Amino acid sequence: MGYRVLIQSERSCEYLESRIEAFLSGDWSMSEEDFEKHQQSLLTRLSESLKNLNQESNRLWWYIGSEIYDFLQIDNDIENVSKLTREDIAEFYNAYISPKSKTRAKLSVHLKSIAKSSGAVPVLSAADHIINALTQFLSLALSTSLSADDVKSSFPNLNMKSPEHTSRQVHEFLTSKGVETAQADIIVQKGMVALQQLMPQLEALEADQKPSNDEVTTNGDGESETKRATIIEDVSEWRRGLMLSKGPRPVRDLSEMEETTMKL
Repeated sequence: MGYRVLIQSERSCEYLESRIEAFLSGDWSMSEEDFEKHQQSLLTRLSESLKNLNQESNRLWWYIGSEIYDFLQIDNDIENVSKLTREDIAEFYNAYISPKSKTRAKLSVHLKSIAKSSGAVPVLSAADHIINALTQFLSLALSTSLSADDVKSSFPNLNMKSPEHTSRQVHEFLTSKGVETAQADIIVQKGMVALQQLMPQLEALEADQKPSNDEVTTNGDGESETKRATIIEDVSEWRRGLMLSKGPRPVRDLSEMEETTMKL
């Protein structure tokens, strides 16, 4: 039994995995009413009658092909799900899913594209995005066309994480361009509102572009113990080194399903 999280994105694998871990780190909580709704919905789906002979045939042949022969799986699932409580799910989550659990195990697979584009696409840093956004804002405020290079040279020590410092620099720039003080105050105020909306995206971009040391934290509450990720370069060689797992075993003995009496 397990679950998977599958993401395709332009962001780095390390960043995406960190966001998955952050999402799973939250405390599992659900009201009793919501839990009962989800439970009843699942029971309804499991109890749904097969619509045609093809569906029934596919289900039975899956049991045979898997060599598990668990023909009563649906009935057992319905019985087990009906007995579950909200406390059971919370205990299961805290033991096997939460990154804080020492009994959790996971397999993380990172697939990185090695395809090369026909043309070189420049990768903009967080600072470049800030300059471009500021250039557009000031060009609109001054009703003129400014270049990113002009803005960059006018703000050599720009620090967007310090709103007071940034607002003072922008105010001085506007007044140097002939904007009245009262009008500059209004423009700066609007700019600070836009900055607050932009900062989360810039911080995420900055975190994404930080170099990774290919280390992942093991399970447990803030333990310093780490293990280095295994980089697989030759998949065939890696697979040859794996130990063979045991084959499937029937859940029920086949003799239980044999009919020895003759039927006319």
